[in-house]
Amino acid sequence: LRSPPPPSPSGIRRLVLNACNVRSWGTPLWLLTDVLPLLEELLLAHNDLRDVIEVAAAGGDPPTFPHMKFLDVSDCDLTSWEQVRRFDDAMPNLETLVLNENSLSDIGGTVEEGGGASPLVEAERPPPTPTAPARFAHLSALQLSHNLITDWAVVDDLDRTLPSLRSLRFSNNPLTADMGASEARSFVVARCPSLEFLNASAIGTRERADAERSYVRRVARALDAAPADGTRAHIRAAHPRHAALAAVHGGALASLG
Repeated sequence: LRSPPPPSPSGIRRLVLNACNVRSWGTPLWLLTDVLPLLEELLLAHNDLRDVIEVAAAGGDPPTFPHMKFLDVSDCDLTSWEQVRRFDDAMPNLETLVLNENSLSDIGGTVEEGGGASPLVEAERPPPTPTAPARFAHLSALQLSHNLITDWAVVDDLDRTLPSLRSLRFSNNPLTADMGASEARSFVVARCPSLEFLNASAIGTRERADAERSYVRRVARALDAAPADGTRAHIRAAHPRHAALAAVHGGALASLG
């Protein structure tokens, strides 16, 4: 009896290449183009993909892989969101993107030089510039733990630039290094209205309401304490959700005194 032919690699849906000494984004691009066109999940953690911009620019119009849903590029020497955007160009239907353990400090939105880690008084920062157009239109889960994020504007931009985001992992960034875990979680929840999960834990209705009310109270106290010299305008600009949340929760807060 003849043995059946081996299965074709073109039908593979999930590939794990973690810590496989991949030293160029060109390698997974070749695999996706010539070997695994139907791949849906690609795990590339602990490799070197720092040349992603150069590789994407070298071949003219980059190929696209509409079947790709899950990409893990943790610890791949990524230092800018400009590099991350190349994954969106190649994989427009990504639903999960894992970026842990890189050196990212922003997501290409409104971060300004001199932005600080203070969750309330960010008066030294000028009002933010308009955000970049939305990318990753289908991305519902993002992991950004163990990066170099130091500015709350990055958290604000998550909701404004990632329209489908519902799940976020955001631990071990310098931004929250001086905050307790519950305080940091509360601030992220309040600033990201579309999130349903944070650090793998569901955000309940009661938790969201408590987080938003706490946020409104704390920003209001910062505004009350600010001098009337333009500082209040800067504080408001640093907290773009405050006015809307104050309108929603103002009555409940007034009844609580």
